[in-house]
Amino acid sequence: MQQLLFLLFITGCSYLYGQTGVPTLLKCEHLVTPLGIDNKHPRLSWVLEDTRQGACQQTYRIMVDTDSLSLINNNGRVWDTGEVTSDKMQTVYAGNELKPFTKYYWCVRICNKEGERYQGIVPLDKPTISECLEDYFVRSEQLQTQLIIRSGEYDGKPVAAGVLLQIVPDGSGSPDDFEHLATLTATIKDEEIFGLSAEELLYRLYHEETVELFAPQSVTFHCGCSQERSGAALLLISEEEIDHILAEHQGTIDMQCECCGTHYFFNKDAIEKLKSSSH
Repeated sequence: MQQLLFLLFITGCSYLYGQTGVPTLLKCEHLVTPLGIDNKHPRLSWVLEDTRQGACQQTYRIMVDTDSLSLINNNGRVWDTGEVTSDKMQTVYAGNELKPFTKYYWCVRICNKEGERYQGIVPLDKPTISECLEDYFVRSEQLQTQLIIRSGEYDGKPVAAGVLLQIVPDGSGSPDDFEHLATLTATIKDEEIFGLSAEELLYRLYHEETVELFAPQSVTFHCGCSQERSGAALLLISEEEIDHILAEHQGTIDMQCECCGTHYFFNKDAIEKLKSSSH
């Protein structure tokens, strides 16, 4: 049986049309965003996150496409189940044949017994990154959010900085409190956000408020991709398919990580070494 490399990435989550209650933990073959699978009919599953008493799924609709924008427009060209009446939160892919080395997107839209519809994707249709992220938090997390991102030059060096203002979901405060703080935050100047320490900036913006300052944490980027993981995914493909891909791409297979952009290259000798080391 021919084995396939089926790349699945969830482009967003929890675009809700009603009250709290969204499809979460979208998985393919029990994995979140798997690098590759060897099943032509993978299992897709999700969980309904709704703490209301008696909440349950009434219907679902799954759409699969190679273009995430098609899903936002409710168009699953690779597979569209249509409205399925079922409370089950797992199904087996039964659409068009999945192609090797192809990235697919999928989303699930569910309807509960009250007729409220929820969809597992958030459209990126705002003019700026800040507004897209603010919209995501409101739709997905139901948290009022203000995000300010600035870039420019300070002391002759290129710089970038940002401020995230968000309600802590502890039940205290009010929408008026948020609007008041958002108004204060919007007054921040470039020279302040670039040149002041966090303590100085918080005092200047909110000196009439009670401020609790937590210990800073370093921000780092880490991607779990590697030559070994890419090679392991490559070995899921049949030898015949690998030879065909090598012939099409001048003897080298280029596998690119969709998260960090790193390229991993494999020629015939490298693939043979992978095969021998896997035994």
